[in-house]
Amino acid sequence: MKTHQFKGICAGLFLSAVSLHGENLMDVFHLAEQNNSDYEAVKYRFEAQQETLNIGRAALLPQVSASANWNWNSDELTFTDGGDQTQGMAGEHGYDTKSLSLTLRQPLFNWYALRRYQRAKTEVLQSALQFESAHQQLILQSASAYLNILLARESKDTAVAEKEALEEYFNRVSKSYDAGLADVTTLNEARARNDLATSSLIAAENDLVVAEYAMERLIGQQLTDLDSLSREINLQLPDPQDRQYWIDAAMQGNIAFKAAELGVDIARYQVGEAEGNRYPTVDLVANQYWSEDDTMHRPVDLDNQFFGLQVSVPLFTGGLLTSQARSAQSMLSAARADRETARRTAIYDTTSAFTNVLRYESSCRAARQAVVSTQSALEATTVAVENGLRTPLDQLDALTQHYTALRSESNARYAYLLARLQLRYAIGDLREADLMEIQNLQ
Repeated sequence: MKTHQFKGICAGLFLSAVSLHGENLMDVFHLAEQNNSDYEAVKYRFEAQQETLNIGRAALLPQVSASANWNWNSDELTFTDGGDQTQGMAGEHGYDTKSLSLTLRQPLFNWYALRRYQRAKTEVLQSALQFESAHQQLILQSASAYLNILLARESKDTAVAEKEALEEYFNRVSKSYDAGLADVTTLNEARARNDLATSSLIAAENDLVVAEYAMERLIGQQLTDLDSLSREINLQLPDPQDRQYWIDAAMQGNIAFKAAELGVDIARYQVGEAEGNRYPTVDLVANQYWSEDDTMHRPVDLDNQFFGLQVSVPLFTGGLLTSQARSAQSMLSAARADRETARRTAIYDTTSAFTNVLRYESSCRAARQAVVSTQSALEATTVAVENGLRTPLDQLDALTQHYTALRSESNARYAYLLARLQLRYAIGDLREADLMEIQNLQ
């Protein structure tokens, strides 16, 4: 095998990163915004949650109601004394009654309704945080799906090139063995490497199919082509390189933690609601009532108004209020536990993402150097084998090491890009501009 053949294979792998125009990373994100069902559900829940503020406020505002009635009545009168006063009145009589009532009720004191309104305001804030979290999560999911396809595609290209190289090597060794120029050990080793390359290619093809299905699940449609990213990305460490700085940022900005803090406030308001059910309620009530009754051919009109205060005090509810208070206290304790879990998770996620950026940045640099080194070693070994200074098995090892380095470099590069986004997400500051920065790596 000639040196220029290996150069051609490696050049082909690098050129595979350049493609005709297809869907870029921002295109994928916008498609996810439009078509992702999980994101759509969160958006509608956010819209629904906005109405809880109006619902809570309504219980504190005046309530006006009206009612109207019309009835037809049929009576049969029979008098037993037979007096003159009964003349003309006995028998069947039909008449109608009409009434109209208008009531105004203005709560003056209702502790339960007041705490429920305060809870509704906090729930709206929490819902806004959850919607923002879903938006940032969608950014991260879009990038992850996009990068996973690019990685799977590169891995498949590497597997194809490795398979072609090892198959060519195996065919050469087979011919040499048939001619008595190679031993059985070299033949068996070449066959084994070729079979492993076939297995790796099958796995890479399957990984690409799975990655494409994951993208389809995210955006609801298939994409025939995606723009590739440059292999020569600018590797940067987090600034500053201080883990505590990023943890402090997460304590201020991590959305899940902030939402959990609001969850504690909501639980406190629920405790207030449970306590408020025991308090009296005071309402200002005004009523206008009018009725007309044609009973016994003697029309009667009634026009009545009243205005006053109505006080309602729960005296006995069968233990309901006590149980509601205990339940609210337990939910408050649960909310505090959830807040602590969210705090620890935020610290863990931030630390993990920060560490991964450092790790994959170093791994990517090392893998880049390994690609260059193994390519040089492969070329040198090939020349040495041609001159009888090295064995064919040495050449086979060098070939395998080179493709291993190529896979390692691809894995580290895409893991580094994703870790950068995960760090921004952990501190609650992942923006579309971060996607644009990656997209510009084309």
